[in-house]
Amino acid sequence: MSLTVERFFYCITPFLLLKLGSINWSTMLLESEMSESIKIKKAKEIAFSYLGEKPRYSGESYYEHSLQVYKTLIKSGVTDESMLCGALLHHVEKEHDSEIEKALGPEILDVIRGLRKLSEYDIRFSSPKHSNDKYFIQTYLNLTKDIRVLLVRLIDRAVNIKTAYVHTPEMRNEIAEKALYLYSPICRLMGFSKITSALEDEAFKLVYPDQYYNVVKIVDKRKAEINKFFEDAVPFLKTILKENGVDAEIKTRIKHYFSIYKKALSYLAKGKNTEITYDNILDIAGMRIIVDTVEQCYLVEDILKNIWPEQPDERNDYIKTPKPSGYKSIHDIFNVSEDKNLEVQIRTHQMHEENEFGSASHFFYKIGNKFRENILENPNWLKEINYWENQSHFLENYEIAHFKEYVYAFTPKGDIIELPRGANIIDFAYYIHSKVGNNCTGGVVNGNIVKIDYEIKDGDRVEIMTTKHLKKPSPDWIKVAKTKKAVSMIRKALYS
Repeated sequence: MSLTVERFFYCITPFLLLKLGSINWSTMLLESEMSESIKIKKAKEIAFSYLGEKPRYSGESYYEHSLQVYKTLIKSGVTDESMLCGALLHHVEKEHDSEIEKALGPEILDVIRGLRKLSEYDIRFSSPKHSNDKYFIQTYLNLTKDIRVLLVRLIDRAVNIKTAYVHTPEMRNEIAEKALYLYSPICRLMGFSKITSALEDEAFKLVYPDQYYNVVKIVDKRKAEINKFFEDAVPFLKTILKENGVDAEIKTRIKHYFSIYKKALSYLAKGKNTEITYDNILDIAGMRIIVDTVEQCYLVEDILKNIWPEQPDERNDYIKTPKPSGYKSIHDIFNVSEDKNLEVQIRTHQMHEENEFGSASHFFYKIGNKFRENILENPNWLKEINYWENQSHFLENYEIAHFKEYVYAFTPKGDIIELPRGANIIDFAYYIHSKVGNNCTGGVVNGNIVKIDYEIKDGDRVEIMTTKHLKKPSPDWIKVAKTKKAVSMIRKALYS
């Protein structure tokens, strides 16, 4: 696509969208086009000059891909100039760094270099759904020092997965599994719910296309009716609740495709279905009612019971009996018509904050205590990230707090090894196996030969060098090793 054609499309799109009724998005495009800074315009020029004719496997140019990442950031409300320029230029080769720095400054170049660094750490795994996914997530976060870099990378993955169909089936599956078990959990952590849904749905389409289109048919069939119901029900409920002294915030949603598929699988596992089917899934339509007090939660529930028949067997009171994660809310299913059910969650504003952003988050619960303990040292971290675009003071400090207790490194196959920070080659070798440790002569880290006392750093790709001639480790290794496991194995090899 030439620059002239691209600009024509970019300019004409708002008018087409206006005709289609997408006023908010078209206005956003018009405003972003009008308010483009000199640096963003320069970044587009540099990107097009080096990427405009460089094709990807999908057929589009690298410039067109970068432009999609840039536009998705704009649509997500991102206004930070360094992020936007980084998105446009993240595929430009290193040899042009001096030109970029001269035209745009060192800060933007730092973002670009951070994006390149993340792309170099290609976490490979044959079956992540059977692996320790907390390691994947922690490692990825440890490798990121700049919050802007992480956000651009996540959106880049969400854009990239849309063209994954051009790859081999094996590569498509790997891309899809990374989306499901690495990128989407991090997006959920960051508060990027729309990007989470996009990643999961695209991955779902890649791995299980038949099931994906079955779900699409179900949702398309019900969408108009559900939206009409929401349009009528929300103002009605707000009026009724206000008459009862409750000023409630009401949110509605139609579950995204992958979430509906997961619900069908859970029904299958519980014996509610004998096969994967979507006809009896109750909560495709959902409503969340957020109030001020616990008393109001139960008052709202009683009011709803007088409006719609409930399904008592589906009720869960997580306020009186919170989930192990600390999650609190009342969950009900109501029959709002003969063929329509509505899942309603009722909670206070404080519960909502803790469920979404605090220690009660299901994400924290899932990935383990180490991660949770580190994050809980700064309980405002998640909220600041989720609302970062509205809090300019947060942008004064972009650095992500590392998980200081552990370091995460890769084996040559791409498996992730967790070791205490300060661990070295000897510790890595004994973590793999006692025989590997006993026969260790050194290591190769990121392609460079290192000694046994080399301190492992986050993201290092480590290969242990061994020899069969060593019968026992050196007694001096006890002083070199930093982990109890390595010291114990060395002592056992020497004195048993």
